[in-house]
Amino acid sequence: MATVPINQARKPLSPDIAKTLPWNKDAERAVLGAVLLDNEALKIAAANVSVEDFFLKENQRLFLTMLMLAEMGKPIELLTLVDKLQAEGSLETAGGYAYISALADGMPKVSNVASYAQIVKEKSRLRQIIHITNNIQQTAIEGYTKPDELCTQLENFGRQTLTTKDNPAVVVGFRSLLSLQMAPVEFVIEPLLTVGGTGMLFAWRGVGKSFVMTEMATQIALGAPKIWPWPVSRAYRVLYIYGEMHGSTIKDRAIQLAKGHSIIVHEEMLDKLETNFGLMSKDFQMLEGTPRNAKTWRPKISSARDRKIIEERIFSGGYEVVILDNISTLWPASQEGESDMVSELQEWFVDLNQRRVTIIFLHHAGKGGEQRGWSGKEDILDFTLKLRTPGDYKQEQQLRAEVTIEKKRHEAKDLSFMAPFEISLVTDSDGAQWLMRPMRDLQKKTAFADFTEGMKPKEVSQELGISLRTVYRWHNKWKSNPDVKNWTDSE
Repeated sequence: MATVPINQARKPLSPDIAKTLPWNKDAERAVLGAVLLDNEALKIAAANVSVEDFFLKENQRLFLTMLMLAEMGKPIELLTLVDKLQAEGSLETAGGYAYISALADGMPKVSNVASYAQIVKEKSRLRQIIHITNNIQQTAIEGYTKPDELCTQLENFGRQTLTTKDNPAVVVGFRSLLSLQMAPVEFVIEPLLTVGGTGMLFAWRGVGKSFVMTEMATQIALGAPKIWPWPVSRAYRVLYIYGEMHGSTIKDRAIQLAKGHSIIVHEEMLDKLETNFGLMSKDFQMLEGTPRNAKTWRPKISSARDRKIIEERIFSGGYEVVILDNISTLWPASQEGESDMVSELQEWFVDLNQRRVTIIFLHHAGKGGEQRGWSGKEDILDFTLKLRTPGDYKQEQQLRAEVTIEKKRHEAKDLSFMAPFEISLVTDSDGAQWLMRPMRDLQKKTAFADFTEGMKPKEVSQELGISLRTVYRWHNKWKSNPDVKNWTDSE
């Protein structure tokens, strides 16, 4: 006998049940009102609920229009929302002007949008269960389906077969693509990293990559004009997850950076970092007053459960940039297990990227100084940065490193953004002070190597981001004597 799949058209509910379907009017209004008050709340809401999770058709229409405005790169305000609905002829379907203008009235806290969205989602799931079980009950009453088949449907109701209506894959036609309104690419760090992108910084142990990345994270959270040569577009909410560093060391470095940038005496900057910069480490799990279950967990990403724990913190906190320091300690893996680790992490990163979470992870270099394990598996990466201790480094110089872009996905508007450079850190009673200078000797070594491989001066100029005139001068020296040491020692 034919079976009735769970994803068939819904059978009508009895009037008594239809009148009592679970939903939460205040939670639905609170999600929409939060987005009107702060557009950043849409990212958190969209990570927790879909259009269909809203009970009222008016609220479904409003949430869909908000998503469309965000995709177009437009602000989500009363004026733009009403204008978009009017243009589509659906203003009344969405409740009308009076209903929309009252959404933000009496809003408790925009920061609670994740909690409101979870309530909306829970009610939606309850309604789904009611409809599914009603279908099965009505099918049983009709008497045309075997009991065992209905029991199987009950056991597997959470794994419904996709229909054309349910299929999430979207296909855009070529003609539609030409007129499609898409939000422009937004760089977190230009030209290295976009919103919803992933990048890697790697170096040998002891070079100072954690200190460098903590500095970068601080500047991203502050919305500083630049991180060394690279522009930052705005302030982003950053979650920094340490896998191995002691909490006391993290605190000491934060104090040094705060002193060095005069953050410690500027309340406005401190307030911004308090809002935008969250830090997670194993030692923070042991702080006085933390829940007992927190003390049995440490930051790691080696299991689906651990990744879900971190995801909850990302989305409930509205974090936009996540820094993982470092992969080897957050997911320790043997050489045999590394391929599984890489494939699972790439899947996780792409999933987070699709939800507009930007990721930077730190990794150790191998014996040869190159990427360990990730070489050849970096298709998802926007950039890779390499730190290396200079050959003339002296122990008393503290942190000093050469910074080289090994890979980038996006074109640089300014070629100087691509030039390698050297950074050094000086710490004293006034805090941590960073110095930066062009890495001419390294550039020259790279240019001489390129000339030896047959590259033309124009190609070398484009690769290194330095003037063609300088490259021609080096080319003449190379022709005179191709041993670069001859020229770096004399200048």
